[in-house]
Amino acid sequence: MKKHLILVVLVLAFVVAVSGCTSDTQSETYSSEDNASSGADSSSGNSGSQLKILSSNAHRDSIGNYIIDGEVQNTGNTDLSYVEIYATGYDSSGNVVTTDNTYADMDSIPAGGKSGFKVYLDDEQNQIVKYELQASG
Repeated sequence: MKKHLILVVLVLAFVVAVSGCTSDTQSETYSSEDNASSGADSSSGNSGSQLKILSSNAHRDSIGNYIIDGEVQNTGNTDLSYVEIYATGYDSSGNVVTTDNTYADMDSIPAGGKSGFKVYLDDEQNQIVKYELQASG
């Protein structure tokens, strides 16, 4: 009986812990062909999303970083905190070269508000010709 009670308590604790780990997130995807200086020329997104990537521009630095600067907007009616930007760099064959993520410059983006972001992708071999951005918050 004592073992059964301990098992029930452990299962209940697990259920409570896991239920706090879920969140209602909003996301949007932005895709771009690139010349490392021309920026984005196409985008696709989640029409039901509360986030929209408004713009992005990519450039390379001297130590092999592929740097993407951009702006994200909260198009919803509620504030979003800790909006995360995920970036994926692709080579000319469409293969993933590298991925990384960052947070929007503002900790909380108010409804209708905008925030900048900057994400660094490691690309020492200068392989990235296209990148995709996804915002989630």
